[in-house]
Amino acid sequence: MEYAESALIFQDFDSLAQAKLLTIFVLHAFALGLLVLLARAQPDSTLARFRLISGNSLIWPLFVLVVAGVIAGANIAIGRTSGAHTVVILNACILSLYVIEYAILLSKGFFKRLLGDELPPEMLLFVCFVLMVNAGYFALMFLKDIILTTEFEFDPWRKTAPTLVKFSLNRPMLVIFVKNSSVPMMRSMKICNSILKC
Repeated sequence: MEYAESALIFQDFDSLAQAKLLTIFVLHAFALGLLVLLARAQPDSTLARFRLISGNSLIWPLFVLVVAGVIAGANIAIGRTSGAHTVVILNACILSLYVIEYAILLSKGFFKRLLGDELPPEMLLFVCFVLMVNAGYFALMFLKDIILTTEFEFDPWRKTAPTLVKFSLNRPMLVIFVKNSSVPMMRSMKICNSILKC
């Protein structure tokens, strides 16, 4: 079953909604944390000019967690009022901001040191932007699949392992399947699981 355009999500706070929100929170917290770490490594960057980010205090991890929590809260509010597709659009907008900031930071830092003066700064920024757009697209497709998922299978007490790893694992396995996935990694996991007859 797929969501209709106006299907509201996060109405029931069941295990599926909790897993979706945890994934959204972790992805945004990781992306923001890495962005802040890159900005702290480059004192001349725009983000490092903020005292909260560039200071030697341990406030910036709390800042990252609060902002990721606000993003997750905005996802809940929009999901309850506007629907699943609007939540995907919200996350796409936030990911596009990450893409721009990562491209700027990488063009002034890592790729500038890697390539030196071989490329003009405009071309270097363009190369970084193309690389980060690809990463942002993968993250968006992963989030889209998570947000639009309608089924959730969680089996922590599984007694048997797949046949290829049956001899190396003798403990219960944690299995989470995302059905109807469009991310190639998820598709290959789904194919492997059906071949192995988990």
